[in-house]
Amino acid sequence: MKNFVTIFIIIVFGLIGAKALLHPGFYTSHDGEHQLVRQYVFDQGWRDGQIPVRVSRQLYLGYGYPLFIFTYRLPFYVGEVFRLGGLSFVDSIKAVFFVGYIASGLTMFWFARRWSTASGLLSAILYLWAPYRFSVMFVRAALGEHVALIFIPLLFGAIADIKNKYKSIALGALSLAGLFLSHIMMAQIILLMLVPWILGNWLITKKRRRFIYRLLATFILGIGLSAYYFIPAIEYRQLTQRLNPFYFADHFVSLKQLIYSPWGVGFSMRGTDGDGMSFQIGFAQWTSVILAAVFLVYKVYGSHGSYGSYKTHIIPGVLIIIFLAGIFLMTEQSVFIWERWRNYINIDIPWRFLAIVTFSSAALSGWFIYQLKTRNIRFVLIISFVFLAVYANRNHLQVNKYIDYPDSKGAGGIMRTDVPTGYHLVEAKYSEPPAALIGDAVSIISFIILMIVIKKS
Repeated sequence: MKNFVTIFIIIVFGLIGAKALLHPGFYTSHDGEHQLVRQYVFDQGWRDGQIPVRVSRQLYLGYGYPLFIFTYRLPFYVGEVFRLGGLSFVDSIKAVFFVGYIASGLTMFWFARRWSTASGLLSAILYLWAPYRFSVMFVRAALGEHVALIFIPLLFGAIADIKNKYKSIALGALSLAGLFLSHIMMAQIILLMLVPWILGNWLITKKRRRFIYRLLATFILGIGLSAYYFIPAIEYRQLTQRLNPFYFADHFVSLKQLIYSPWGVGFSMRGTDGDGMSFQIGFAQWTSVILAAVFLVYKVYGSHGSYGSYKTHIIPGVLIIIFLAGIFLMTEQSVFIWERWRNYINIDIPWRFLAIVTFSSAALSGWFIYQLKTRNIRFVLIISFVFLAVYANRNHLQVNKYIDYPDSKGAGGIMRTDVPTGYHLVEAKYSEPPAALIGDAVSIISFIILMIVIKKS
């Protein structure tokens, strides 16, 4: 009953945060029209019998365009469920945003509930009510990034649990595959930040060899499940025009912008002046991290050098490291790192690290609340954090403008058969790649193994 009430409260906060999605019509945004086009061509591919959907037969003046070989696809599979259920293209995309938003709050609750139910509640609300979340939904309409946020708590939680729970291998593999299929750049960011998380959990486990074996199984299975996307994308990548390898240099942000920057519906501009959108982390999130850091220093100082006591502080310490690393990688001071990894890691915009910063700050709020033993103080602080998060984001819940996009005009009247939506091929004519068959086979085999793991669990 306690968990039921908590989940109900999280859903209520999710409904309030996403209420703008319930308004008729679609809203102006950075990528919103692209999402409508993608759902439209995905729907056409599905109805043509493409399983999995890989190519649009309409784009590029009928030559065909392999959009879903390269771009993310999981959000559009979810959208297709709503589309086949009778919703319009506009409402299908909004439904993915709506359901994904609430689902991410529930997965964050699951992650932070390892400390306490109160921890799960606070972490979930701060994960939902962060400026970055409203920017992703209402300013940028970045559907892939939005859906990826569901899997971050699941993956971190599964890795923390595999040292004790065999069944967490399946959850971790599904979460990893979900990240890859939701947004490949976000997946790379999360994989980078998983390094200290894995190391921290390895340090606190007694059976370290078993932890490594299960971790490897999780990653191999997760990659295998998404191989139907990976293998053809890698095979045909040489036929695409690569991103400007120095694009990142135009989109660093300053520490001042992360603390506070005016809300706007414009774009990220070159440099740290003149940006039309906000990059602030959130006042409630900053406060939770500062309080958690101060409390952690106090706890470590009071442990008097006991390693056993230190081990209990490793996990919050790792979360603080992840938070600080995310901030550092968003600022120009980290340019030397970006210059060195640009040929190996495909991340275009530094401020995408706001996703992991939002997650780590929400998680730290849950850990901090759990450390407070006085019930009244804990209750007052939870109410204070929630009030601060809601009040500070009260003006971020509105969209810029609603526009009517009727299905009768094809994805809202913006469907043009001569315009691609992201990847430019050297050769316009497209045929089904043999690599796709290999990827499909690997994914099917991985799925069978996953079923075996689940059954054994």
